[in-house]
Amino acid sequence: MDRWPEYLCAMVLTLIRVSGVIVFAPFFSSSALPARAKIVFAATLAFLLGPLVSSLPNSNSELRFASVVGELAVGLVYGLVLALLNEGLYPACNLQSSLCSLHLLFRPL
Repeated sequence: MDRWPEYLCAMVLTLIRVSGVIVFAPFFSSSALPARAKIVFAATLAFLLGPLVSSLPNSNSELRFASVVGELAVGLVYGLVLALLNEGLYPACNLQSSLCSLHLLFRPL
């Protein structure tokens, strides 16, 4: 129990990173998921990953302004990369489906 403050700091930093991903990730940013479900998912994931993060070697789990901003920035970058990947795959899949339908339309007899 003597490491409880370290676990709590790691859990808060993990919660900040996970919530940054949930804000921008394509599946989680959908309005089809209620806000409570997103909050419960982020809190559960942070609770489960907090002890793991604090037990990593060279982990510096102190709550400072720089660490909070850094975790939030990393989470937002992860979410934006997933959103950009999703937006890039959508036109590619659309083009592929159009080419497949044209292939079926103009196939030789």
